[in-house]
Amino acid sequence: MDHSNNDNEICDTNEVKRLSKTYQLCYELYNTENNYVNILKAIIRIIKEPLRVQTDGYPDEFEIKAMFSCLDPIIDVHEKILHKLKIIVDDWSDDNEIGRVFLDHSQQLLTAYPQYVNFHEKTKEMIDKCIEKYPKFKDFLKTSQSDPQCGRQTLKELLINPIQRLPRVQLLLKNIIDKTDVSKADYKSLKEALNTIIEVNKRINKEKEKTEGQLKLFDMMNDIEGCPPTIISSQRQFIFSCDVKLLIKNDSKDTDVFELIPFENYVFTLLLFNDLILLCKKRTIKRTNSLKASISSHNSGVKKNLKKSYKHIETIDLSSIKCLYYEDSDEFKNSFVIVKYPNHVDRTFPVLPFDIKSSDCNRNKVLTHITDAINDLTPDEVKGKEIQIRYEFKSLANVMDYANRIAQFTSRSKYSLMKTKEKLNRSLSVKRSSLIPSMSLESLQVPSTSLPPSSPSSGRRISRMFSSFLSPMGLPNRNSNRYLTSMTSMTSLNENSDIETDNTFSLPTTPAPRKKKCQTIEQN
Repeated sequence: MDHSNNDNEICDTNEVKRLSKTYQLCYELYNTENNYVNILKAIIRIIKEPLRVQTDGYPDEFEIKAMFSCLDPIIDVHEKILHKLKIIVDDWSDDNEIGRVFLDHSQQLLTAYPQYVNFHEKTKEMIDKCIEKYPKFKDFLKTSQSDPQCGRQTLKELLINPIQRLPRVQLLLKNIIDKTDVSKADYKSLKEALNTIIEVNKRINKEKEKTEGQLKLFDMMNDIEGCPPTIISSQRQFIFSCDVKLLIKNDSKDTDVFELIPFENYVFTLLLFNDLILLCKKRTIKRTNSLKASISSHNSGVKKNLKKSYKHIETIDLSSIKCLYYEDSDEFKNSFVIVKYPNHVDRTFPVLPFDIKSSDCNRNKVLTHITDAINDLTPDEVKGKEIQIRYEFKSLANVMDYANRIAQFTSRSKYSLMKTKEKLNRSLSVKRSSLIPSMSLESLQVPSTSLPPSSPSSGRRISRMFSSFLSPMGLPNRNSNRYLTSMTSMTSLNENSDIETDNTFSLPTTPAPRKKKCQTIEQN
């Protein structure tokens, strides 16, 4: 009787497990967690550990650490979660608190995952670099890929599993909550566990955006001419950029009617960060990596300084912005004005009127981004003040000097640069008209009787002399040291020549042979 009762109890327990939706979802959570941990362990056992014992022709310790170092904390925390989930599944009861498992390890999840996600792209770059650098490593990965535990997946495909794991856990917990009665004790812990996973995912995305923003900041600073080095800061984050036209007062009109016109031939870019705005002039001449430019720079032996895409004009601190003006009119429907607090130089409020030219930006979007950044900077008691103000631009007639000064500075810098370039070309140009008509050695009118027998060495000396004197770039200045030195050397070669020399320019005759050879000729 006792045995039959025990069998009935076992059957009842199995029936409860089969019919309970909560158990099925919990078992699915456990099963996916088990597969996930096995994949991470396979990466360490099949790929990382064998690589560490290899020597020549394989990645070094630093490169291996860059590829696998962030995996260990993730494996550690998920092994603990898997152990607790196994206990719950093996000893199933409706009173089990599944959510408590993730709540107990929330801090470890917050620590392990952001670091892995932030450097995931760098990890993939390191793998590609090592594959190209070490042919043996490439063959090793192909061999490891055939292992059944790797599931015929490449290393980069295996390393993407941690990126996908927490969103899957979030979905499974949500499904378990939907099948759990509100009156059960586990319902509250499941909700807290779900909120924890959501917070971890938000933290991961935020850290990833911050890291990408820092990398983008470095790239942008390298592409801005004259950018202040203090712009680089670990606390500074890039928000967005927008191409604009600077609006200036039309001084060419004789009438007293105020008119704002775009500053033609120039496009500016506003780069918004969390604490400042960079006003840069956008260059129309792009960087060139053409083969022709590379060959010319290689032949000349001088590395050309390629122009950067932007030139720094002004740095606008968000704390110095008083308000933003805009006007609801067809003429200025996409324009706005930045009004700054006056400094010790300006007696009036400096204003910068812009007209948006980027196709993917509108005035509302730009003003919202700037306003939100200003509100994030100011203290709580100042937040919510009116920053965007509707204003008629014709009232700015008396305070447009600041924008016009920037326009004058920008145009003056361009023309001064062109003028300086022309001066340098005139001063340093070697493309001058030839001093004498081009001629060859055969055209020299030299009597044959006055020429002693030439030797191979004298011919080589003449070739070297003419190759250095008649350069492809043109003839040197007659007053230059190079010209005088060349003429002196030619005179020394022509000591025995009977041709008279005068102040006019003439090419030298064939030089006399060495004395030893002259003596031999006289004896003969």
